[in-house]
Amino acid sequence: MLCVYRRLDLTTLSSELIEIILRVVPNDHEVQVYREYVADGKPVEALADEDKFMLAVSCLCVIASLFSVATYALSYVVSSLNCLTSK
Repeated sequence: MLCVYRRLDLTTLSSELIEIILRVVPNDHEVQVYREYVADGKPVEALADEDKFMLAVSCLCVIASLFSVATYALSYVVSSLNCLTSK
C-alpha cells in the first residue's frame, strides 16, 4: 500500500482494491478518536486487530486523497485504452 502512496504506482493495487480501501479509510472524527487514544497513553496492544489496522491507516493522513487520484488516473488510462482499441 505504501508503494501506491509514495509513487501512485497503479500496478501495485487494482482499482477494485483501491475502491475497497477508500470505503474503510477512517473519517476525520475516527482519526481524531484514534489519535486521542494514543495521546492518552492507552495501550495499542489492547485494541482489536481491526482497530490496530485503522490506527495504522489513520497515520497516513493523505491516503484517501491519493487513492482517489489513483482511481481517477486508472479510470482515465482504461478509458483511453478502450478508445484506442475500439478504432
